[in-house]
Amino acid sequence: MEILDFIVCDDIRREMGNKHTIVGVYNDRIVFSSRPDFKWGIRKSLGFFLKFQKEAGDPDYDGFQFTIFLNDEKNKLENIRGEINVTDPNRPIVIDIVFPVFKFTGPGSLIIKIVFLKGTEVVIADLPQKSIAVQHQSEMEVSPDQTRH
Repeated sequence: MEILDFIVCDDIRREMGNKHTIVGVYNDRIVFSSRPDFKWGIRKSLGFFLKFQKEAGDPDYDGFQFTIFLNDEKNKLENIRGEINVTDPNRPIVIDIVFPVFKFTGPGSLIIKIVFLKGTEVVIADLPQKSIAVQHQSEMEVSPDQTRH
């Protein structure tokens, strides 16, 4: 399985004509701006737009499991499963996930792990983990191209 796209954003909207609108795309980190009342535990929308291509030799699958950890696999923040309806194995698989009220519990690295399932059995688990840093502006020097909230 090849990862074609891995986009972290604020929101994703499905449109007519098999299109997606991706809003508020993050680069390599999510930076929260300094406000006098800022404290960790902030809740906001968080989306993931993923595109995969099945490769020769990949087993059949009909679902996925998507898990988000903070800093390591001991601190699980979210875990969801979903179905995949493969109609043409030559076309990429798109998975869009939006957590409308994702809770940012603290600074660190959001680690994302995805596996593909056949029923309840994991059939593809060797995909590289992806991550994105989460920081407060006071914890770093922010360059102008970084997104702030």
